[in-house]
Amino acid sequence: MNPDSSMTDCIKTDPEAMDFRRLMLTEPYNFLRTDEHLGRRIALLGLGGSYAYGTNNENSDVDFRGIELLGLDEDQYLVCTEIGREILEHKSLFLSKRAARSFGGYASAQLRRLQNAIARDSVPQQERERHIMNSAKNAWEDMQQKCRAFDRGTLRIYIDQAENPQLETEIFIDADYKHLPLRDYKDMLVSMNNVIREYDKVGKRNHKKDDDHLNKHAMHLIRLYMMAIDILEKGEIRTHRTQAGDLDLLLSIRRGEFMSEPGVLSDDFYRILSEYEQRMEHAIRVSCLPDEPDMEQVAAFVESVNRRAVEENYY
Repeated sequence: MNPDSSMTDCIKTDPEAMDFRRLMLTEPYNFLRTDEHLGRRIALLGLGGSYAYGTNNENSDVDFRGIELLGLDEDQYLVCTEIGREILEHKSLFLSKRAARSFGGYASAQLRRLQNAIARDSVPQQERERHIMNSAKNAWEDMQQKCRAFDRGTLRIYIDQAENPQLETEIFIDADYKHLPLRDYKDMLVSMNNVIREYDKVGKRNHKKDDDHLNKHAMHLIRLYMMAIDILEKGEIRTHRTQAGDLDLLLSIRRGEFMSEPGVLSDDFYRILSEYEQRMEHAIRVSCLPDEPDMEQVAAFVESVNRRAVEENYY
């Protein structure tokens, strides 16, 4: 990239970091140097994916990320200009209970993926129906957060004796809404339909591939809770999970050590998951972080960065 000195102040001499930097200079990454919007305009570039988390294995891809990841170790930032350093020094501006809940919300989405994978296998119909209902409830809660129109009534999702003669139990919905926009109602139906469709996928199962994916999802689920708890308890973002015990647990999950049988996560995994869920809920209650970020401060900082980058030819 032939960076000037201002673009190398975060680059360390660690051999692993230098390897990634050399990779960044190879032909597949030429766009980083040739694209008119990149090149010397890159303020912050670091590792992404499993190499960022420390959970990589022999099959892991190498990902580079611009700006998004603010919790890397110093030697994981491959390009960092003065403005990139300033962004890192101001990352606390973006931390709040809302940020931690975003991690938790994404973790819930990962959990639904786990439930989907499990429920598609040969499990009793009543148990499968329970998994579907949990996913439907989570999808409904996500929709409520995104669309205030659903505050105009109530919806209850529950399991009862099936009316469908092919089922033993069945999921039912009791809904009572007034003046609900049709488009919002359509979105609700689409969301619920997607849940059902995901569970109804059929086909020959590739056990090895599916189990690998299941373990990876399970690992990321726990990792997200770890990061959310760090934000709440310590007010810091820690992407690289090298802390004592964290990495060992994550890698053991990824290796499949928490599978009781193919396609089934053990009770021990769900016990650990429950402990992290409870710990996060407690951390939200006692955290000193504000409920929401100070958007005036955030806007002022972003405006300052953009203005200097454009008007003063900062790069």
